[in-house]
Amino acid sequence: MILVLVASVSNAKSDKSTTTVSPAVYKQLQRVDALLKKSAYGEALQKLTALVPEVKAGSYEKAVIWRSIASIFSQQGNYKQAAEALKKSLATQALPSDQKVKAQVNLGELYVAAGDYKKAVAILKEGIARANSPSSDQYFKLANAYAQLKQFKNAVPPMQKAINLAKKPPESWYKLLLAMQYEAGDYAGAVTVLRKLIVKFAPNKEYWLQLIAMHQQLNQFKKALAVNELAYREGFVTTPGEIVNLANMLSSQDTPYRAAELIEKEIGTGRLANSSKHWEMVANAWTDAREFDKAIAAYKKASAAHPTGELYYRLGRLYIEQEDWQNAHKSLLNAFQKGGLKDPGNAHVLFGVSCYELHFTDKAERAFNKAQSYKNTRKIGRQWLDFLRSDS
Repeated sequence: MILVLVASVSNAKSDKSTTTVSPAVYKQLQRVDALLKKSAYGEALQKLTALVPEVKAGSYEKAVIWRSIASIFSQQGNYKQAAEALKKSLATQALPSDQKVKAQVNLGELYVAAGDYKKAVAILKEGIARANSPSSDQYFKLANAYAQLKQFKNAVPPMQKAINLAKKPPESWYKLLLAMQYEAGDYAGAVTVLRKLIVKFAPNKEYWLQLIAMHQQLNQFKKALAVNELAYREGFVTTPGEIVNLANMLSSQDTPYRAAELIEKEIGTGRLANSSKHWEMVANAWTDAREFDKAIAAYKKASAAHPTGELYYRLGRLYIEQEDWQNAHKSLLNAFQKGGLKDPGNAHVLFGVSCYELHFTDKAERAFNKAQSYKNTRKIGRQWLDFLRSDS
């Protein structure tokens, strides 16, 4: 990313006496220029180094020679030496203002390449401050230097300036600004940049997913959901994880009906596996939507393949709410057979209720007795036993 610092021989002449070179020096510079065209960098460097003591200190000639030496070191990848040479060129104070500004920016760029980012920032800031019309490229270099120092809050303004000044800023510049804003915690700014990336450049799934995440970071959950649904319609939400995330967002935004429909649809397309886990999600969503018949149908599909009896327990609970005692009784029996229940006490209470309603009094009494053995259902189990005895 280093700009070539070659001092063109044709630019070494000027009408102003303060920016002219003697015929002898000009001839030497022409020879150096010829060597550079042949990539004879070592020989060119020797000639320029030998020329340094032959010219007057503080002269424009001295500045041009050191600037040319810096160019050669830069092309060879010797950025520290290039920076030292360019510093000496600037130290002559002989460069015209426009050339000085350019040299300062180039020096800052050399410091970036050499890994000395603190010096790079200081030099670039000074160069930009002195320039009449700083270029987008100069702001970009300053932003990059700040970023290398991980000073992302400081990097954002010059990066924004670089983009604003550029006629057609590349996509990579917007992506760099996005990264800076994210690291700086400027999620609102990141949202703005992501929207521009989506509008200005070719469709990119990653931008949609990042925009959703940024809205969530800002606790803008309705906007996050709106973007997620739009991304789904545009075909960017495709993986099981992304689809489940959208369904969870729908459920959390008080639209469980739509969440259930989404998961059922995607199980049908095959993008979501026809698994107990996904049917459990459908069942939970239909339950939250108070669509109990649909929830029951989903729980039936989920419970058969589930490793424990937990889903049979939930299915039985739904049947209890529907006063479907026969199916509740059957489901809770299946729950006990599979085992692994999280709340066995309440399962025994519900099973006892189904037995009571089906007039299986002995079974009901045994169920409520078992419920008493659990701390959280001890009281209700005793109450049901007292009720049974008083009812007999």
